[in-house]
Amino acid sequence: MTTAVSAITQLMVMGCTNDTITYRTEGHQTVCLESPSHGEQVLVGFNPAIGDRIGLDDILELTQAKTDLSDLTKYVTSVSSGGNTTLYFDPTGSGAVGTPIALLVGVTTTIAQLIADGGVAYVPDAITTSPTFDTAFTFRDSGLETVRVAPAANGIATQQFDNFNPNNGDILDLSTILHMTTALSNLSNLQNFVTATSTGGNTVLSFDKTGSGVIGTPFAVLEGITITLAQLQADNALIYNPSPVVSGTAPTTVDGQLMVMGCTNDIITYRASGHQTVCLQSPSHGEQVLHNFNPAIGDLIGLDDVLELTQAKTDLSDLTKYITSVASGGNTTLYFDPTGSGHAGTPVALLVGVTTTIAQLIADGGVAYVPDAITVSPTFDTAFMFRDAGLETLTLAPAARAIATQQVDNFNPAKADILDLTRILNPTTAAPNLSNVQDYITATETGGNTVLSVDPTGSGAVGTPFAVLEGVTITLAQLLSDGAMAFSPTNATIGAAAGTSATFRPEGKEVIVLGGHVPTGTLTSLANFSLTDQDQIDFRLLFANYGISATLGTIADYISTTASASSTIFDFHQNGADSPGVAIAVLQNVSVTFASLLSHGSISLA
Repeated sequence: MTTAVSAITQLMVMGCTNDTITYRTEGHQTVCLESPSHGEQVLVGFNPAIGDRIGLDDILELTQAKTDLSDLTKYVTSVSSGGNTTLYFDPTGSGAVGTPIALLVGVTTTIAQLIADGGVAYVPDAITTSPTFDTAFTFRDSGLETVRVAPAANGIATQQFDNFNPNNGDILDLSTILHMTTALSNLSNLQNFVTATSTGGNTVLSFDKTGSGVIGTPFAVLEGITITLAQLQADNALIYNPSPVVSGTAPTTVDGQLMVMGCTNDIITYRASGHQTVCLQSPSHGEQVLHNFNPAIGDLIGLDDVLELTQAKTDLSDLTKYITSVASGGNTTLYFDPTGSGHAGTPVALLVGVTTTIAQLIADGGVAYVPDAITVSPTFDTAFMFRDAGLETLTLAPAARAIATQQVDNFNPAKADILDLTRILNPTTAAPNLSNVQDYITATETGGNTVLSVDPTGSGAVGTPFAVLEGVTITLAQLLSDGAMAFSPTNATIGAAAGTSATFRPEGKEVIVLGGHVPTGTLTSLANFSLTDQDQIDFRLLFANYGISATLGTIADYISTTASASSTIFDFHQNGADSPGVAIAVLQNVSVTFASLLSHGSISLA
């Protein structure tokens, strides 16, 4: 967990979803939640009445949420159940019950009440983002946002920017625009390359790569703002961070073919002897300049990183939907359109001294697409389509309340497509080798599709649907035999309320936090504990509730063990070693001393 930083009386802790975080008893503590992709943060002891807060900076940073929290309920909602409250995040700002981000244990509240109590805060950090291809970009209201501006794409509308406000610390990063020019990093000669023209209440930014100061090719429209280039510079709203020129990645030779990784900061010259492949970098790196390219002697342009997130076919039969070419002045520029619509999109390569077409490059064997295996995550509340090239692993997320089950299209185990169930199964006792996956996951065929559901109790029931494999009818046994499911468990923490039962998962590395009260009647029952698999029993809540300050060096004054048949009973001595003990928990089918548990690192107060 991240080290806490004390600022006078307020303690600030970065969230860690692999760990249950307990607020200190004296209050005035802020826990800054991690971004939603990390999962749900369990929070214990939260009390806004004594100055405790939940920081939403990383949750809201890519949204239009206001810092005064006046529209927070559009993005964060709450559901109370069983004396706890779960907070959910909807990145669309539609107020839906989206992805769970925090569980407030022992707290029943609402978002409105949290705001009124000062229990939530949003103090945005400065961020850097990139616009989506051929899509208008809106700066967030909270400001402090830097956007990497891409070069103009042929046949695509000029990039539209809404809500840009230099007074909010918004910045346009021109590095990709200027990196192949002689523009200076301090922008003292920027007017030779970039112009700002006001029209219809907007400002159009244009680029002249020759540096002659003429109005060149428009690359951005600042909607609803009229501003001069001089004013943009005075407001520090433009930056240019030229990357150092490097000599490129060391080449490798495969079966006599020389392979070089692209480097857009460097001009790459093919060797005179031919049989050389240059693998282009992903399009966000910009345009690669290539000299001496000659497919007639075995030269190749590798498109693996360019096409890896598309539906492009490896036989290149639909390549012209994604890559187009424009020949001019004896050179050919290759453009990439990620939508597969055949537009002349973002420039990815300039073939100097070569006049050709995509069809000719394919016929000459001058381009190749040999996809690497990749792992991706679906966009929230959006259907996901596996690429035709296969070798793709999709990390599935747990079902979100009031959101449609994740739709998965084009899934094909025969192409080595894989469903990663780590986020689904990590909170359970499913085995990493999936030998008992049928106790947790079911596959139900309906209407030519397959619905995957999870039962977190491991009782084998048809539980909550979390994915629909569209156009595929397949059994769980078949998914297993095809190697189409994966589970790589990470560290996990769960709670066990007083008098309840909890089971350690077979894969180990799990912490069970005992409840904060002495059970009345039935003991807390812990099953499947392993001394050698890094399992831990945590007493933090019990000690916090009874006001006990202890370390692992003194915990034996308050906790002891006694053997009971083949199990181990934990006794709690509230007033120290000389006070009577009260049985609080039983470690089922494990006979071990407290000293041995301590020596193995199996006891925690974290």
